[in-house]
Amino acid sequence: MWKPCVAKEQEDSRRRYCEIPQEPMNVDDAIFIEHAVAVLSDKHRNSVRWCYVFQHNPLAVCKIIAVSKDESARLVKDGRQMLINRDRLLAK
Repeated sequence: MWKPCVAKEQEDSRRRYCEIPQEPMNVDDAIFIEHAVAVLSDKHRNSVRWCYVFQHNPLAVCKIIAVSKDESARLVKDGRQMLINRDRLLAK
């Protein structure tokens, strides 16, 4: 019964998203970030990639890496901090 209404709302939100001008991606920066993320531990790497790249259901990544949603959020936060610290070390 509600499916047509929900589908219409989703279509409208997708259309609005596509109308937002997107800044072109810097490929060199993307490669640098991917190399930095690749050296993180498995759980941190999967959590960070899920959060910033895949962005689908958080329960799916929780099942894959066998952690709770709270633990997954902590892994994302810790993984980001590891990347920030690594960047600071490389900048010196």
